[in-house]
Amino acid sequence: MIAIRQADLVGDRQVVLDLVRDNLTDEATVERYEWLYRKNPDGDGKAWIASDEASGETVGIASAYPRLMQVAGEQVTCWNLGEFAVSASHRSLGPALRLQRACLGPVLEGTVAFSYDNPNEGFLAVYRRLGIPVTAQVARYLKPLRVDRRLARWIRSRMIARPLSLLGNGLLRLRDVPLRVGRRFEIRPHEGPFDMRFTHLHERVSRRYTVYGGRRAEYLNWRYRENPLHRSRVLTAWYKGEMAGYVVFHHRLVDGYITDLSTEELPGLPLELLAASVETLRRVGAFTVSAWAIPGSPLVTVLRGAGFFQMKGYPLVVCTKPGGPLEGLVTEAGNWFVTRGDSDT
Repeated sequence: MIAIRQADLVGDRQVVLDLVRDNLTDEATVERYEWLYRKNPDGDGKAWIASDEASGETVGIASAYPRLMQVAGEQVTCWNLGEFAVSASHRSLGPALRLQRACLGPVLEGTVAFSYDNPNEGFLAVYRRLGIPVTAQVARYLKPLRVDRRLARWIRSRMIARPLSLLGNGLLRLRDVPLRVGRRFEIRPHEGPFDMRFTHLHERVSRRYTVYGGRRAEYLNWRYRENPLHRSRVLTAWYKGEMAGYVVFHHRLVDGYITDLSTEELPGLPLELLAASVETLRRVGAFTVSAWAIPGSPLVTVLRGAGFFQMKGYPLVVCTKPGGPLEGLVTEAGNWFVTRGDSDT
């Protein structure tokens, strides 16, 4: 028999760390735990622990992180669902269903406005059993910056591969020349904390979208500056002396990742920020750069204009109280603005 209880974030810290490290990632450190569960400016995280009553063994965890969102112009607190794992000894649909029901209970009861999740394909079986459909597919958009890695797979001889790589890399750079012509905005690197200018930008930009994740300075500092897993770079765009947008990205091994993009509604602005981030990633040796968006979003047009092409991404599953005030708003894919920075951490 499986028992479910809500975790004590202090007393159960090691229990959560062990479950996550054994079943999800070896990056489950104390530093990451404290950042993820206890330092979020939108509120402490939540976790539910599953135990085998017969043996007392802890066998599973489900977690949620509060997130302030703008929904139809109103600020609400939702849950961004995150770490979910069941030990191999109990990896069947039953324990997973019980854990997810416990996690979604406050959402289905209306205590929490809604939740959103980016589950893997295997976990979708749990949502199907709960009768909760996929809201949207968040596609990955990829842009190659260097051909070295692909050529190395095809051509064994380095003497042949090297000149071909130089030629291919040069052609990829030439494709980006039009992106650097006729720039209207001043692009600057942003060092140090996010400040109130980012909060004011969020307040203006969020009005354009029905469902938009909170991007106030406090949240951005937590999400990007205090993140113990990687250091993000930030470029800002300026127009007539005012900050008009920014892009957040990072470089890991030989790949670059654009995690956030927020701009005023000015023609050419998102494209110029993308082009500047791509150029920075190329200089530090990235072979590819990826960004994420819901197909049909205005962001997709910008990504395609910058030479990104669509690849498989991940699902977005939104849950709210059936018949509640947000049903039909948060469960409609076209209402969402999504970047990688909105996904679980």
